[in-house]
Amino acid sequence: MKFVYAFQKVLDVKTNEKKQAESLLSQAIGAMTQAERELSDLMLAKYRYQEKLADDATKGRPMADMIAGQQYVDHLEERIRTSKRALLTAEKAVNELREKLTDRSVDEKVWLNMKDRAFAVHRAEVERRSQYELDEMAALRSRFAR
Repeated sequence: MKFVYAFQKVLDVKTNEKKQAESLLSQAIGAMTQAERELSDLMLAKYRYQEKLADDATKGRPMADMIAGQQYVDHLEERIRTSKRALLTAEKAVNELREKLTDRSVDEKVWLNMKDRAFAVHRAEVERRSQYELDEMAALRSRFAR
């Protein structure tokens, strides 16, 4: 007798929801990694440009160049602040999606456990029927063996 789980479609939906949550989390982690990389690049660019400005100051560059350089550093600082906000948003999204994935995983596990229990009941019933049939055959043989 073939096992047919009555709630297989529900289990399939739960499995698909979990897969979708995994995919969304993967995308969010990618976005967070990109935000981290962008922030790191901006901070490095700011550091290098400040070093260049300091070097230019010791070489006696014109004040207009120094002011323009400082304006560029200020611009980089604003981009760094924006990038930090974007990183915090990305981290928050990752954390929320991790929680969602945990919830989806628990839901799927509950339904899988229910399927396992239903299969165990089914297997026990099949074994009971099989044993009953064997007992019947043995009883018939013993009757006709006399």
